[in-house]
Parts: sequence; C-alpha cells; structure tokens
Amino acid sequence: MSSEEADRVLRAEYWADVRGVAEDLKERLAKGEFSDRDEFIEALDQDVDGHQRIIYARQAQECLLFSDNDGAYIDEFGAEGVVEDGSLMWSRLAYAAFRADIVDYFDSIGVDVNDPIPEPDEPEEIDG
Repeated sequence: MSSEEADRVLRAEYWADVRGVAEDLKERLAKGEFSDRDEFIEALDQDVDGHQRIIYARQAQECLLFSDNDGAYIDEFGAEGVVEDGSLMWSRLAYAAFRADIVDYFDSIGVDVNDPIPEPDEPEEIDG
C-alpha cells in the first residue's frame, strides 16, 4: 500500500469516527435523552474528551492531520496552552479540532447545536 493509499484509509477512519460520535448523539437527542442544550453540550464534550482520538497521542496527531479544523484550539483559546513544559499538547489541540468537526457535521445534517432543546412541559394544575 502506498503512503497516499494509507492516508486515504486513515482519513476515512477519522471521518467515520466524527460521523459515529455525531450520529450517536443525534440518536440520543431524538430519544429525548437531553432536557436542554446544556445537557446536550455536556454529552458532546464528554464524548469528545473520552474518545480514543483524544486520549492516544498518535490518534490525536492523526486528528490534527485530517481535521478540517486543525486550528480550532488557537482560534478559540489563543496560543496559550499549546505547549507545556516544552511539549505540544496534542490531546488539547485534537479535542478542539475533533469537537469542531463534529459540530460542522451536525450543521451539514441540519442539527443546530445552538438551538435550545425544549424542556419538558410542566404538569398542569388540576382545579379541584
């Protein structure tokens, strides 16, 4: 396999992970698992933070290689925190990129992560 073919395979695996996380959250949203936007965003953040793309350095590096949002961390937080104790913070950078790719995927399928999710209706009082 050539290096170009290997890159295509790795890129496809990366985007399959993006779609997988987004589709899982979309399904949970459809089932009514989240009562408001904050719960949804918390689940998104937890799913991204616990994903192998963030946890393992090699996969974090691949994330930045294949992401459309490889500069998301700097765009959101600035350059502070990119390097600590002389080391690149791969997972920190990958977290922002992977999360941004998932949000972009949601946009592409018509899910606006900034829309409030309606809270359950309050029970009606019964006149007695």
